[in-house]
Amino acid sequence: MRPLQKIALILLAIVLLPAIFYSLYEVNAMQRKEALLTEIYDKQLETIFFSINQFAWDTATNWASQLEPFLPEKASELETIDESICEPFFSNRRAINAIFLVDTSSSSCYVFDMEGELGIRADLIDEIESFLDDNWGLYDDLNRFKENAGYFKLQDFQPFRTTPEKESLLALLFIPRKPELQHMLAGYVISPERFVQHNLAPKLTDVAGDRFILGAFKSGDQGPFFVTDANGMDEPSDYHDLWLLPEYYLAMQLPGDSIEVIARNDFYRSLLLILLLDAVLIFGAIFLYRSVRREVSLAQLKSDFVSNVSHELKTPLALIRMFSETLQMGRVKSPEKRQEYYNIMSQETERLSHLVNKILDFSRMEAGRKQYTFLPTDINDVAESVMHAYQYQFRQDGFETSMDLTEGLPLIMADSDALKEAILNLVDNAAKYSDDEKWIQLRSYRNGDKVFLDVADRGLGMPEGETKKIFEKFYRISSGLVHDTKGSGMGLTLVKYIVEAHDGTIEVESSEGKGSCFRLSFPISEKGDA
Repeated sequence: MRPLQKIALILLAIVLLPAIFYSLYEVNAMQRKEALLTEIYDKQLETIFFSINQFAWDTATNWASQLEPFLPEKASELETIDESICEPFFSNRRAINAIFLVDTSSSSCYVFDMEGELGIRADLIDEIESFLDDNWGLYDDLNRFKENAGYFKLQDFQPFRTTPEKESLLALLFIPRKPELQHMLAGYVISPERFVQHNLAPKLTDVAGDRFILGAFKSGDQGPFFVTDANGMDEPSDYHDLWLLPEYYLAMQLPGDSIEVIARNDFYRSLLLILLLDAVLIFGAIFLYRSVRREVSLAQLKSDFVSNVSHELKTPLALIRMFSETLQMGRVKSPEKRQEYYNIMSQETERLSHLVNKILDFSRMEAGRKQYTFLPTDINDVAESVMHAYQYQFRQDGFETSMDLTEGLPLIMADSDALKEAILNLVDNAAKYSDDEKWIQLRSYRNGDKVFLDVADRGLGMPEGETKKIFEKFYRISSGLVHDTKGSGMGLTLVKYIVEAHDGTIEVESSEGKGSCFRLSFPISEKGDA
């Protein structure tokens, strides 16, 4: 397994997989938390509405017990009872419209209306009698509750349904405790809306507080007839029936968002934070992987660089050693041959010095310590000196060279040694990366306020997309015949450093299998253009 693959698997194992598992766990935990929060909230609401309903029922039961003192001691006294006796009972209970007594033995009914507003005495009697006929076992059931449990068991029924003209009324029946009235049914008629507004209102307001808004609704109506908040209710939720009032219900609304929206928003916020954390971890892992990959690639490039430089150093050293040993052993008798060997040794020494200087210059340029001496320079002179230095190698390798140098070009401000170094690298590359058609051309010309020098060949060329990468340090094309040719991988980087130090530019045009052309441009010196 390659090192980069190992690094990727390690990063996946120690960063990405834990992050993914943690995110999934947190998302699941947040969903459980949301469900638990909603469940707790629903139970609390059930408790609240239960307490309200219990309060309403206790109020109605308490009224029944408070009605007992106003009832006669004997059934025979019902017809002679003075209605004014019940006036204290009505005065503090504004929701009550009437009190009634039903004699189950004689099916007679007595109604006491102290407000004088009911006006339905006969109708009410008919409704009560009809209700008792339909529920003939009601008396026995209520009596059983009273005897076994010892408390009033209220039985509700609606003597009048809701109509547009009348308010809905509710009758509550119970059995009196007085022994002489055991065969009687007592009860009272209330207005549900007034019961809520005058008797349940304090309880609703106290329960609601500033935590939420409670409203009372009548079935079929669009809006509440009572609400604990002066601003009303916009979007009520969590509807619960009122036990005592069959056609009425309560609704709740939070001052802000609903609990579902709050829980959902909290879930989304937490999810967003988790996703951001995952994104940071993933970005960090990718950044770390790319950094490590770059360092590994750089280490590989440096290793290749050492190997290639060693090879390039070995070749001139081997030639110098071979020719020097031949001369030392006296095997060359001809003066002309000896001179040729001396020239070869001198040229290989120059190549060796050029390679060493290239490495040293590259190191100084990387550290920013390279110093240049800029003087008015003729670019043609520099190009000719480079071609002259490589003339022997070109002859040996069978290269055809061409120099199309425009005479009278303006001078440029340049460090001639550095410029020579740059052109040497381009010419050396052209020689190394030429295969069957060995041809190199140097061409100089002027265009506008710049002087150009082209170094062209008909060699291997470069694949499309590689021309932007070849100026990176130690970079070498990774495939094809170009990769098989030995090189240090820093020559073109050195050329770019030198050209940019001269305020110039370098461009390349290349086609795989057809050769390359490197174009150097330099600004014309004011002195040279004078």
